[in-house]
Amino acid sequence: MKKALILAVTALSISTAAFAMDHSSSHKTDKMERMKKMMHHKMEKIDTNKDGMISKAEMLAAAEKKFDESDADNDGLLTKEEMKAAKKKKHAKHHDKKKDEAAKDNSDEGDTSKE
Repeated sequence: MKKALILAVTALSISTAAFAMDHSSSHKTDKMERMKKMMHHKMEKIDTNKDGMISKAEMLAAAEKKFDESDADNDGLLTKEEMKAAKKKKHAKHHDKKKDEAAKDNSDEGDTSKE
């Protein structure tokens, strides 16, 4: 009886670990795909002449734009508060975008005209 219980617990432990590893691997793959997609999007956004490369001028222009968007009082300096506010604004924008995508996906599921 003890042997059967030990075998059952061992089998359960192994199957749980295998499931966790599989789930973790799938999660990592999804995360990597999202990161690749994000990097591709950033590259396209910064590469203003669309040559597939980012020049120093393009990178500096993108950095300057980001700085200017964060400099709320336009004094040419960023305070901690301005940086926090810019980060908060970016997160809110990202959250709104995700919400819009989810709403669109939900509306597409109910739309039978596309079939």
